[in-house]
Amino acid sequence: MFALVFALMAGFVVAITMSAAGPLHLRLPGGATTVAGAQTTPADEAGSLPLQSAGIGAVQSAERSATGHAAAVRPASARLDALLAAAIRTVLRARHGAVAVGVIDLTTGQQALYHPDTQFRAASIMTADILAALLIRHQQAGTSVTSTQAHLASAMIENGSGAAAAALWRAIGGRNGATAANHLLKLTHTSSGSGDQWDLTSTTVADQLALLTDLTSARSPLPSAARDYVLGLLADGATGERWGVGAAAADDSGYAVGGGGLPDGRLWDVNSIGVVTHAGHVLLIAVLSSRSPTEAAGRSLASAAAAAAADIATRPGS
Repeated sequence: MFALVFALMAGFVVAITMSAAGPLHLRLPGGATTVAGAQTTPADEAGSLPLQSAGIGAVQSAERSATGHAAAVRPASARLDALLAAAIRTVLRARHGAVAVGVIDLTTGQQALYHPDTQFRAASIMTADILAALLIRHQQAGTSVTSTQAHLASAMIENGSGAAAAALWRAIGGRNGATAANHLLKLTHTSSGSGDQWDLTSTTVADQLALLTDLTSARSPLPSAARDYVLGLLADGATGERWGVGAAAADDSGYAVGGGGLPDGRLWDVNSIGVVTHAGHVLLIAVLSSRSPTEAAGRSLASAAAAAAADIATRPGS
């Protein structure tokens, strides 16, 4: 019913224009294209066309699940939280480290949370927040994302470039810009790093689920084209990534995930966030972890925690 199959932006993004009063636009290298299901003429003088792609249908399906074709997200269920806590205790018996995890089932509205308000270093999952902040900044100013910023966004999300992330962190105004954007996105427990230390931002599972909701809901401060853009890059960068939240995705489905590790002395913080399909349900999952002995061990912990959350959320009778 739902497959995250994205063909967004890779290889043909040149510039994006956002305005508070109008849609996000994509400048193409030329030629006709299909926009919102209708055949268009080649780009106008400015070379600008409304941003759409045949690959964004899955994201739009997620939005319909979140806003119209399923119950709204329900308050936390003590029963589901207890089941998730028991499952995570089992996960931790075989692994070292600390972990927090949360899942929202967009199909049913159910959610389950384990230590949702515990602070962890964001590490590379902060890149999704940086990109959202960049798009918000341009939307509010009525200005364009430059071709350089578009290339940096691709390098940051798809290739995990720390240098690209640092450049876009500066473009959004660093800590002050991130804080302003997160206020709009309602990430109330995310504290941005200072200077260029974007990866030292502290965050919580609750805030990461709020960000994922902002990327999949029509009630988001981000317009639909911006949401599609971020998720499209996450999906593109997730190719072959079957750890963390990606490990919870059904084998025959796509997924949009982001994650990575950051050393902390001799230990590792490893995090993963994303949108997946599991047992026919569309899930938002966030996993934050710390104190793993190796990055590989942290990935194993994040994968097991994400799989446990997905199973609890989609268990018959949940």
